Amino acid sequence: MRRGDDYVLDYDHRDAGSILRDPPVLMLPSREQDYSDPYFRIIFPKAVRLLRETTVLVLVGYSLPEDDALVRFILRQFAKEAEDGRRKFIFYIGPSPAEQKLALLEQVFPSMEEVGVPTVVTYDGVFDAFATECLQLVPVPEEY
Repeated sequence: MRRGDDYVLDYDHRDAGSILRDPPVLMLPSREQDYSDPYFRIIFPKAVRLLRETTVLVLVGYSLPEDDALVRFILRQFAKEAEDGRRKFIFYIGPSPAEQKLALLEQVFPSMEEVGVPTVVTYDGVFDAFATECLQLVPVPEEY
């Protein structure tokens, strides 16, 4: 939600009138999305920089629609060139077959098909189940 020159996340239940008077800023996966809002002009360059610097990208339940060209472009910054993808990992979590996830990622990261980078780990299920399985691999201190 826009609050002056800043933005806040608002998880409160709001009635329709309140939403119409003070609409949230939304990112829609569509070629029709208006990315001219100052929020997007601020957040996109930061996202690109962080993706270039990070080692792990986690995608949860996102179908990477072709219409969402801007978000695909931003995600591509994670491993734009094959050399960028070395020692980088993508965890792609969602209720779809691994082959489907890999095919979508290959559209965004052509180096996957060419040289096998970045490394991809797919998970067919919801994030909660994925996190539960990951926690089983974490050593728990005895005082818990």
